[in-house]
Amino acid sequence: MASKEDKHPVTPVTLYRAALDFLTGAKVLVGHPDEARASHSFGLLVGFCLEDALKAFLCHTGDNETDLKGVGHDLVKAWKKAVDRGLALGAKPPQWCVALCDIYFKDDFYVRYPQDNSGMVVPNKAKLIDDLRKVLSVVGVALGMDEHGNFT
Repeated sequence: MASKEDKHPVTPVTLYRAALDFLTGAKVLVGHPDEARASHSFGLLVGFCLEDALKAFLCHTGDNETDLKGVGHDLVKAWKKAVDRGLALGAKPPQWCVALCDIYFKDDFYVRYPQDNSGMVVPNKAKLIDDLRKVLSVVGVALGMDEHGNFT
């Protein structure tokens, strides 16, 4: 097993590119013939997308991996911390972020551990994808990267 010293570091670039990758996966699901059966997959992908995008900015502004783990999967906490650090987003997380946090982080990690005989409602998928693109664009500008993960 590799030691901690051999581990590749988490960086703003790796987090931002992972966020772009998760967004691509979520976009593939929208309009797919099996879209209705993929709500948990969609929820995970968009949750990871937002988490990694916000953490890319937090890492860019000084957080190390331990600090990022302290934020955990709480999307609202990550949003507020990123805005406090200067990320050009609204101070109050949008309703879709709060709703996503509820299924992604709260309620016993529902999207990760679905319960028997239950369902899940995610925010409007097309609008959510568009809003996530906007968040990624703002983070990308802060990092000096474009929507493909290349340096500008």
